[in-house]
Amino acid sequence: MDAEIASEWVLVISGLIAHADGVLESAECERLLSMLDEEGVDAETYSSWVSNIGDRSFLEERFEALPRPDGDLVPVLLREAWHMAMADGTRATEEEEALVAVAARLGVDAAALAKHRDAWAADELSFAEVVATAALGVAGDGQPLPEDARPWFKAFIEALPTEGDHREELLAMAVVPTSMAEGTRAFEGLERRSAIRCLRLVSKVVATHPRPDLARARFERLVQGASLSERLSEQIMDLSYA
Repeated sequence: MDAEIASEWVLVISGLIAHADGVLESAECERLLSMLDEEGVDAETYSSWVSNIGDRSFLEERFEALPRPDGDLVPVLLREAWHMAMADGTRATEEEEALVAVAARLGVDAAALAKHRDAWAADELSFAEVVATAALGVAGDGQPLPEDARPWFKAFIEALPTEGDHREELLAMAVVPTSMAEGTRAFEGLERRSAIRCLRLVSKVVATHPRPDLARARFERLVQGASLSERLSEQIMDLSYA
Protein backbone atom coordinates (compact mmCIF):
# COMPACT_ATOMS: atom_id res chain seq x y z
CA MET A 1 0.00 0.00 0.00
CA ASP A 2 1.14 3.54 -0.79
CA ALA A 3 2.99 5.07 2.20
CA GLU A 4 0.85 8.22 2.07
CA ILE A 5 -2.36 6.19 2.28
CA ALA A 6 -0.94 4.09 5.11
CA SER A 7 -0.07 7.29 7.01
CA GLU A 8 -3.58 8.62 6.48
CA TRP A 9 -5.01 5.40 7.87
CA VAL A 10 -2.89 5.83 11.00
CA LEU A 11 -4.12 9.40 11.45
CA VAL A 12 -7.78 8.65 10.74
CA ILE A 13 -8.06 5.69 13.10
CA SER A 14 -6.12 7.43 15.88
CA GLY A 15 -8.33 10.49 15.45
CA LEU A 16 -11.50 8.43 15.74
CA ILE A 17 -10.30 6.88 18.99
CA ALA A 18 -9.38 10.32 20.36
CA HIS A 19 -12.92 11.54 19.62
CA ALA A 20 -14.60 8.41 21.03
CA ASP A 21 -15.65 9.91 24.36
CA GLY A 22 -16.83 13.15 22.77
CA VAL A 23 -13.98 15.21 24.23
CA LEU A 24 -10.63 15.80 22.57
CA GLU A 25 -8.30 15.95 25.59
CA SER A 26 -5.10 18.00 25.46
CA ALA A 27 -2.94 14.86 25.65
CA GLU A 28 -4.88 13.34 22.78
CA CYS A 29 -4.67 16.50 20.70
CA GLU A 30 -0.93 16.71 21.33
CA ARG A 31 -0.53 13.08 20.34
CA LEU A 32 -2.49 13.59 17.11
CA LEU A 33 -0.49 16.65 16.14
CA SER A 34 2.79 14.89 16.92
CA MET A 35 1.75 12.05 14.63
CA LEU A 36 1.64 14.48 11.70
CA ASP A 37 5.37 14.98 12.21
CA GLU A 38 6.02 11.29 12.79
CA GLU A 39 4.34 10.42 9.51
CA GLY A 40 6.47 13.01 7.69
CA VAL A 41 3.56 14.66 5.86
CA ASP A 42 4.31 17.64 3.63
CA ALA A 43 3.47 21.22 4.60
CA GLU A 44 0.21 21.38 2.62
CA THR A 45 -1.06 18.08 4.02
CA TYR A 46 0.03 19.11 7.52
CA SER A 47 -2.00 22.31 7.29
CA SER A 48 -5.04 20.41 6.04
CA TRP A 49 -4.87 17.92 8.90
CA VAL A 50 -4.45 20.63 11.52
CA SER A 51 -7.68 22.16 10.18
CA ASN A 52 -9.61 18.88 10.14
CA ILE A 53 -8.27 16.84 13.02
CA GLY A 54 -10.92 18.16 15.40
CA ASP A 55 -13.74 17.30 12.99
CA ARG A 56 -15.12 13.88 13.85
CA SER A 57 -17.40 13.82 10.81
CA PHE A 58 -14.43 14.42 8.52
CA LEU A 59 -12.56 11.50 10.08
CA GLU A 60 -15.57 9.19 9.75
CA GLU A 61 -15.97 10.13 6.09
CA ARG A 62 -12.28 9.46 5.41
CA PHE A 63 -12.52 6.12 7.20
CA GLU A 64 -15.24 5.04 4.78
CA ALA A 65 -13.54 6.52 1.70
CA LEU A 66 -10.00 5.17 2.12
CA PRO A 67 -9.10 1.92 0.32
CA ARG A 68 -9.12 -1.04 2.68
CA PRO A 69 -5.69 -1.46 4.32
CA ASP A 70 -3.48 -4.43 3.52
CA GLY A 71 -3.67 -7.29 5.99
CA ASP A 72 -0.20 -6.68 7.41
CA LEU A 73 -1.07 -3.04 8.07
CA VAL A 74 -4.20 -3.74 10.10
CA PRO A 75 -2.44 -4.77 13.37
CA VAL A 76 -0.18 -1.71 13.05
CA LEU A 77 -3.21 0.57 12.70
CA LEU A 78 -4.99 -1.00 15.64
CA ARG A 79 -1.88 -0.71 17.77
CA GLU A 80 -1.69 3.02 17.01
CA ALA A 81 -5.35 3.27 18.03
CA TRP A 82 -4.48 1.50 21.28
CA HIS A 83 -1.69 4.02 21.87
CA MET A 84 -4.14 6.84 21.35
CA ALA A 85 -6.53 5.30 23.87
CA MET A 86 -3.65 5.37 26.36
CA ALA A 87 -2.52 8.91 25.50
CA ASP A 88 -3.68 10.27 28.85
CA GLY A 89 -2.54 7.21 30.80
CA THR A 90 -5.99 5.66 31.13
CA ARG A 91 -8.46 3.77 28.93
CA ALA A 92 -12.00 5.14 28.75
CA THR A 93 -14.88 2.75 28.14
CA GLU A 94 -15.89 4.72 25.06
CA GLU A 95 -12.39 4.36 23.63
CA GLU A 96 -12.42 0.62 24.26
CA GLU A 97 -15.76 0.34 22.48
CA ALA A 98 -14.52 2.46 19.58
CA LEU A 99 -11.44 0.28 19.22
CA VAL A 100 -13.62 -2.86 19.04
CA ALA A 101 -15.84 -1.20 16.43
CA VAL A 102 -12.89 -0.07 14.29
CA ALA A 103 -11.32 -3.53 14.51
CA ALA A 104 -14.56 -5.17 13.40
CA ARG A 105 -14.81 -2.86 10.40
CA LEU A 106 -11.26 -3.92 9.46
CA GLY A 107 -12.11 -7.60 9.74
CA VAL A 108 -10.61 -8.33 13.16
CA ASP A 109 -12.97 -10.10 15.55
CA ALA A 110 -13.13 -9.62 19.31
CA ALA A 111 -11.08 -12.74 20.10
CA ALA A 112 -8.23 -11.74 17.81
CA LEU A 113 -8.32 -8.17 19.13
CA ALA A 114 -8.12 -9.44 22.72
CA LYS A 115 -4.90 -11.32 21.89
CA HIS A 116 -3.44 -8.22 20.29
CA ARG A 117 -4.39 -6.09 23.29
CA ASP A 118 -2.70 -8.45 25.73
CA ALA A 119 0.53 -8.09 23.76
CA TRP A 120 0.14 -4.32 23.43
CA ALA A 121 -0.51 -3.95 27.16
CA ALA A 122 2.72 -5.79 27.95
CA ASP A 123 4.56 -3.62 25.44
CA GLU A 124 3.16 -0.47 27.02
CA LEU A 125 4.41 -1.47 30.47
CA SER A 126 7.89 -2.01 29.03
CA PHE A 127 7.64 1.30 27.18
CA ALA A 128 6.70 3.13 30.39
CA GLU A 129 9.76 1.66 32.12
CA VAL A 130 12.02 2.81 29.28
CA VAL A 131 10.55 6.33 29.42
CA ALA A 132 11.00 6.51 33.19
CA THR A 133 14.61 5.29 32.89
CA ALA A 134 15.42 7.76 30.12
CA ALA A 135 13.78 10.60 32.06
CA LEU A 136 15.77 9.85 35.21
CA GLY A 137 19.00 9.63 33.21
CA VAL A 138 18.34 13.00 31.61
CA ALA A 139 17.21 14.57 34.90
CA GLY A 140 19.90 13.28 37.22
CA ASP A 141 22.62 11.43 35.28
CA GLY A 142 23.52 9.07 38.10
CA GLN A 143 22.05 11.03 41.00
CA PRO A 144 18.80 10.17 42.82
CA LEU A 145 16.16 12.84 42.38
CA PRO A 146 16.20 15.35 45.26
CA GLU A 147 13.14 15.48 47.48
CA ASP A 148 11.84 18.69 45.93
CA ALA A 149 11.89 17.07 42.48
CA ARG A 150 9.65 14.18 43.48
CA PRO A 151 6.31 15.98 42.84
CA TRP A 152 7.05 16.66 39.16
CA PHE A 153 8.33 13.11 38.71
CA LYS A 154 5.08 11.83 40.20
CA ALA A 155 3.08 13.94 37.75
CA PHE A 156 5.29 12.67 34.94
CA ILE A 157 4.76 9.01 35.85
CA GLU A 158 1.00 9.51 36.19
CA ALA A 159 0.89 10.52 32.52
CA LEU A 160 2.60 7.31 31.35
CA PRO A 161 0.66 4.32 29.91
CA THR A 162 0.59 2.20 33.05
CA GLU A 163 -1.47 1.85 36.19
CA GLY A 164 -1.78 0.25 39.60
CA ASP A 165 1.21 -1.47 41.19
CA HIS A 166 3.36 -0.93 38.12
CA ARG A 167 2.93 2.82 38.39
CA GLU A 168 4.06 2.63 42.01
CA GLU A 169 7.15 0.67 40.93
CA LEU A 170 8.04 3.41 38.46
CA LEU A 171 7.56 6.09 41.13
CA ALA A 172 10.00 4.20 43.38
CA MET A 173 12.69 4.57 40.70
CA ALA A 174 13.15 8.19 41.80
CA VAL A 175 15.38 7.10 44.68
CA VAL A 176 17.57 4.86 42.51
CA PRO A 177 20.59 6.51 40.82
CA THR A 178 20.11 6.20 37.05
CA SER A 179 22.94 7.21 34.74
CA MET A 180 22.55 8.79 31.34
CA ALA A 181 24.23 5.71 29.89
CA GLU A 182 21.49 3.49 31.38
CA GLY A 183 18.81 5.78 30.03
CA THR A 184 20.40 5.78 26.58
CA ARG A 185 20.71 1.99 26.47
CA ALA A 186 17.05 1.59 27.36
CA PHE A 187 16.01 4.18 24.78
CA GLU A 188 18.05 2.61 21.97
CA GLY A 189 15.94 -0.54 22.18
CA LEU A 190 12.79 1.26 21.01
CA GLU A 191 11.48 1.12 17.45
CA ARG A 192 11.08 4.45 15.66
CA ARG A 193 7.49 5.35 16.57
CA SER A 194 8.01 4.46 20.22
CA ALA A 195 11.31 6.36 20.28
CA ILE A 196 9.57 9.51 19.09
CA ARG A 197 6.84 9.07 21.71
CA CYS A 198 9.52 8.63 24.37
CA LEU A 199 11.39 11.77 23.32
CA ARG A 200 8.22 13.86 23.40
CA LEU A 201 7.46 12.66 26.91
CA VAL A 202 11.00 13.15 28.23
CA SER A 203 11.13 16.67 26.75
CA LYS A 204 8.71 17.71 29.50
CA VAL A 205 11.28 16.70 32.11
CA VAL A 206 13.83 19.03 30.54
CA ALA A 207 11.40 21.94 30.31
CA THR A 208 10.76 21.84 34.07
CA HIS A 209 14.26 20.90 35.23
CA PRO A 210 15.97 23.29 37.74
CA ARG A 211 19.11 23.17 35.53
CA PRO A 212 17.56 22.98 32.06
CA ASP A 213 20.88 23.72 30.35
CA LEU A 214 22.46 20.53 31.73
CA ALA A 215 19.35 18.43 31.21
CA ARG A 216 18.91 19.75 27.67
CA ALA A 217 22.45 18.83 26.72
CA ARG A 218 21.82 15.26 27.86
CA PHE A 219 18.43 15.20 26.16
CA GLU A 220 19.96 16.39 22.90
CA ARG A 221 22.20 13.33 22.90
CA LEU A 222 19.10 11.15 23.00
CA VAL A 223 17.50 13.06 20.14
CA GLN A 224 20.63 12.83 18.01
CA GLY A 225 20.82 9.09 18.59
CA ALA A 226 17.32 8.57 17.21
CA SER A 227 18.32 9.34 13.59
CA LEU A 228 15.32 11.57 12.94
CA SER A 229 14.86 14.15 10.21
CA GLU A 230 16.28 17.57 10.93
CA ARG A 231 12.78 19.07 11.08
CA LEU A 232 11.48 16.52 13.56
CA SER A 233 14.63 16.73 15.71
CA GLU A 234 14.26 20.51 15.91
CA GLN A 235 10.58 20.25 16.79
CA ILE A 236 11.30 17.79 19.60
CA MET A 237 14.14 19.95 20.96
CA ASP A 238 11.78 22.94 20.91
CA LEU A 239 9.50 21.02 23.29
CA SER A 240 12.30 21.00 25.88
CA TYR A 241 12.02 24.76 26.33
CA ALA A 242 9.51 25.91 28.94
